[in-house]
Amino acid sequence: MKRILINLSKIDKIILLFFIVIIFSLSGFLLVRTGFYNYDEKEITYSENKDIDYKVYLKPNDFFEEEYLSKNKTYIASLIDYVHVDFSYDIELSDKLSGSYSYYVKGVLEANEENSDNNYYTRECILSDTKTEKYENKKTINIKESLDINYDTYNDILNSFKDEYNVSMDGNLKVVLVISNMVNNKSLDDEVVKNSELELNIPLTSLTVEVPIDASNKSNAGVLASYKISKEGLFYLIARVLGIICYVVAFISVIYLIYLTIISYRLESIYNKKLRKILKTYDGIIVNLKEMPNINKTKIINVSSFEELIDAHSEIRNPINYVKEKDGSTFLLIFDNYTYCYKLKRELFSKGRDK
Repeated sequence: MKRILINLSKIDKIILLFFIVIIFSLSGFLLVRTGFYNYDEKEITYSENKDIDYKVYLKPNDFFEEEYLSKNKTYIASLIDYVHVDFSYDIELSDKLSGSYSYYVKGVLEANEENSDNNYYTRECILSDTKTEKYENKKTINIKESLDINYDTYNDILNSFKDEYNVSMDGNLKVVLVISNMVNNKSLDDEVVKNSELELNIPLTSLTVEVPIDASNKSNAGVLASYKISKEGLFYLIARVLGIICYVVAFISVIYLIYLTIISYRLESIYNKKLRKILKTYDGIIVNLKEMPNINKTKIINVSSFEELIDAHSEIRNPINYVKEKDGSTFLLIFDNYTYCYKLKRELFSKGRDK
């Protein structure tokens, strides 16, 4: 049977292992960086601006000629008729989006322990109907809402609570514009909801003439959502194909290296077993030499098996010389100008082996 030589030295194994590492690294780079994860991360950002304006309308009196007082002043509680509030909310998006938003105004009536955050009583009420608007491919949303707050209506409720339970307390009415913006876009996997609030705080039950009104207008910016943008193209298609090819080549090389290692171990065992048998069986006629003798001046006759060398020994009766070499073992029978030579090599064959 034809024998196919597949010798693999330690240097060959190191080179093949180095090749596998390089190919695997190249495959990983191509597939991870440009092959499968070929996208950019993009963020949808927003910037919102909140503003609250108000006017304090006065009851008929002999002191103020104005119908109302503007914001950021100090007011006399007993002269307040109602507070007119104007909410303004603007949000600017980095991308054109579609969706819908809804908003309404609620009131939160609170009675707290005087000069403390300990709460005695809280009551929430809806001050306006819920309004809903849809929008398509817009980057800016503007919401404006106005309403009048009757000061005595809520002040009387807390004064009744204060008188009935005889407690020292601070009262206030929080007027809150509640906004819910529901955003959807073909690039987003799920609908994104952005909630915001604008709050105006109106003090109640004050016995002093100073009644400041606090409007909290905190504008902010941030990230609304993020999504991936594909970088598909010829370059990335080529990178993916090359990455897959490199991976397959590296995988096959690993299997091949494992196969050769197993075969090398098995055939090395066969070689050692055969060598031990020869040395043990014919110990009396074999002479161990440290180095190869000079046989260049003799006629070298190569025999195909150790048995043929034994047959020649039976005729000549000279000892058989044994020399251990890197690639195997050499047995020599020297007689006059002839040298009979048999070589037992560490050869690996995928089909068949020396008998």
